[in-house]
Amino acid sequence: MPDTPNKAPAKPAPQFGKGQPAHYCGKVGRSGPPRANTNAARHGLKAANLPKGCRYIYHRMCALRRTLEEAVLKEVGEIGLKGAALINTAIRLERNAQLAEHYARHNQGKLPDAILLGFYERAAKASDARDRKIAALPLDRDARDTVIDALYSRPALTHDNGNSDGPA
Repeated sequence: MPDTPNKAPAKPAPQFGKGQPAHYCGKVGRSGPPRANTNAARHGLKAANLPKGCRYIYHRMCALRRTLEEAVLKEVGEIGLKGAALINTAIRLERNAQLAEHYARHNQGKLPDAILLGFYERAAKASDARDRKIAALPLDRDARDTVIDALYSRPALTHDNGNSDGPA
């Protein structure tokens, strides 16, 4: 039976969007994140929200966290559990210092000077504790530290695959 002239030709399969083939992966080099990105490097946990008008503190904390994470990754190659905990604690301490300074700055003239001084003392203590946490991170180690670590580390065990009764 011959084709009728009213029959429309078949449409080609769409290249993207609804009805795409199952093996579709997007355009090469244009789909998905760039190579070697760190999108999945964060833990995904969320903290409590800051008070109204303190969004700038959140942005500063994110910038500080990224800086510390990049520095540890550059120095060590990975962020371990201890490094992540130290970075998180340093960020929380810095947030406390920033909030204390924010309250002191915005309540000047409304509160007695003794209370304002307490805010500034709290900010100074939080900054000092933050500096101690950052100092505990494996950053800026000199060659002397690596030599001492090598001297006092446990020797690597060698296995001889059972070919002899003891070390060669």
